[in-house]
Amino acid sequence: MQSRPQRVAIYARYSTELQNPSSVVDQIAKCRRFAEAQGWRVVQDYSDKAVSGASNQRPGYLNLIDDFGTDAFDIVLTESLDRISRDAEDTAHFYKRAQHRDIHIHTLDQGKVGLLKIGFSGLMGSMFLEALSQKTHRGVEAAVQKGQSGGGRSYGYQVARTPQGDRITGALDIVPAEAAVIRRIFQDYANGVSPQQIATALNAEGVPAPRSGRATDGRWRQNTINGNRERGTGILNNELYNGRRIWNRLEYRKHPDTRKRVSRPRPREDWQVFEEPDLRIIDAALWDAVKARQGDIQQIRATRPKKDRNGLSESQATRRRKYLLSGLVECGQCGGNMTVAGAAKRKRDYCANHKEKGASVCSGMPGVLVADLEPLVLEIFKCELMTDAAYARFQRDVERHLEAAQDGARETVAELTRQLKAARRRREGLMVNIEAGRVPTSVFDRLEETEAEITRLESASAAATPHAVELPENLPELYRARVRELEAVLGAQDAAGTASEEVRALIDRLVIRSES
Repeated sequence: MQSRPQRVAIYARYSTELQNPSSVVDQIAKCRRFAEAQGWRVVQDYSDKAVSGASNQRPGYLNLIDDFGTDAFDIVLTESLDRISRDAEDTAHFYKRAQHRDIHIHTLDQGKVGLLKIGFSGLMGSMFLEALSQKTHRGVEAAVQKGQSGGGRSYGYQVARTPQGDRITGALDIVPAEAAVIRRIFQDYANGVSPQQIATALNAEGVPAPRSGRATDGRWRQNTINGNRERGTGILNNELYNGRRIWNRLEYRKHPDTRKRVSRPRPREDWQVFEEPDLRIIDAALWDAVKARQGDIQQIRATRPKKDRNGLSESQATRRRKYLLSGLVECGQCGGNMTVAGAAKRKRDYCANHKEKGASVCSGMPGVLVADLEPLVLEIFKCELMTDAAYARFQRDVERHLEAAQDGARETVAELTRQLKAARRRREGLMVNIEAGRVPTSVFDRLEETEAEITRLESASAAATPHAVELPENLPELYRARVRELEAVLGAQDAAGTASEEVRALIDRLVIRSES
């Protein structure tokens, strides 16, 4: 009896609006041709457009995972692993979910994907995101140093426009109606009115709050006004109202648990301050009065005794796993989890079922010393990763991922080239009008704008053009040095929580059996 052909689900994704939407169509077409060549049958395709691989909240991605349990396909096929995710934890989670349902993952560039490839793919994806973040930061910094906005729009301002109504990139104008509200807030606060009372009054009068009409209820809140003085957030702390643009005050990172983008203050020496007198809304005397009141309130709060005696307000995010192998160790007799008990150096992993439910559930086994088990697991890691075969796989994966990381850059360059050609055609049309004697003032204005756009696109295209992939000459030494450091890094007590997450990406479970 002839076996049925393998059933395939295809996943495709592209990241940004600058990349060509046809990228998804091209990816699916390539995958279909590959599947047909293998004799497989494509039963479904999933895709996400203009969504970063760093996010796990993608409709197509989530639908694909949900359908793992439907027994509709045997293989997930994608162009490369970074199409599925650029986050190491998400890639490992996807792999585990697929393995649980006996679904294999194949990519066009690597073929069938195993555990080691998953680990290195996540590493390279994280490296790519870090490099992209640094490039974006440099680009925004260059714009700010030219006197342009660093992105975002504060309440009280709007994007500046030419007399013809065209947007002026990076320039802002004051919105008079919103500026009047800002002055009122500052004056009320300086006069002793609380942020809560100010917000209540504005809501009662139906004054639209910042970002009304978006994903908010259009209401003023205390925090909208008060914000955070240290971070420069909130109406009362926006230095632009005082005629000063402060950039690089905060850095943003994705929280590992909530996946939300969170900010943290940078040192003052990293701030970049620019005077913007044309954008001043509040005079210096009123600004100083508000800062003085904030300082007085902060001093009063600093002298009050702490009420949280039990530390219950501590962030849940700080409560990490205590041990390197927490949640991974399984009893070989009953299949239950093993838990750590004991004091100091005598801590052991015991079967939780035997310890908590008794011998009727599990007869139990001698406990395993944590101090013996963790080094043993790390030594196995080191021995496996030190082999020539492991390094060869690592080198191949590095080369593939560096090449794959440039695909997005090539698509960006292609889109910029298209825009550049269009701008040059517009310039040619304007020149034809000038040569024909049709030269109203607007033609010269448009020509100047087009020239500026061409210059910008040429610079952006040159900056985005990918360079040839070159591996560091000392890559073998770097690899082996990192592997030798594995036990010290993962075994450190103060890093147990973070290290545990890395180990869980590589180990599904660790079964302990007693031979006695």
